[in-house]
Amino acid sequence: MAAAIHAGMRETNILIGPFRNILADFFAETDFTGKRILDVGPGQCDFLDLVKERGGQTFGVDFDPAVAALGALRGHDVIVGDLKAGWPYPGQTFDGIFCRGSINIFTFQPDVGRLYAFLEGFEASLAPGAWVWVGPWNKPRDPNDLGAVESIKAHWLRSNGIDLNVATPEQKKRYGIGYVVPRVEFWHRAART
Repeated sequence: MAAAIHAGMRETNILIGPFRNILADFFAETDFTGKRILDVGPGQCDFLDLVKERGGQTFGVDFDPAVAALGALRGHDVIVGDLKAGWPYPGQTFDGIFCRGSINIFTFQPDVGRLYAFLEGFEASLAPGAWVWVGPWNKPRDPNDLGAVESIKAHWLRSNGIDLNVATPEQKKRYGIGYVVPRVEFWHRAART
């Protein structure tokens, strides 16, 4: 990871505890055996490692080739992809999609057409009954122009049965969310049977 684009990914003291906490709080009863799980922006692949230990098939996408290389070394199928260019997994579905801090829907501001395309791609990759856990890094380009993007996000979440939760200070600490954005939130939908 010495060649990682983000300096934070080069650190060796990143803690796996927050990922264990997310699993304990949201996926304690989830059977990962044989399930296809995607981590968007897997960083040092800690979440994928934990899912793989529980029998899951692990996939990831990151713009950083160093992250993809680390994923391959750890036995995960991680590709290099740029979310701004579109959803990187057209035609593939996953039983769960996880992301902590790598999706920023305001990246597409003010081009809401690209935002729609991204969200449609994400939605198309959800297998029937799939779960979602996304802690977006939603930092607006223009804080005075949130309306259209927030409206699209709210409609998309509702349409897909995904809950939006504003993270409490305790949750931020427990889930390792140290980034600062106007509102730290996470989107969650439990697996459907």
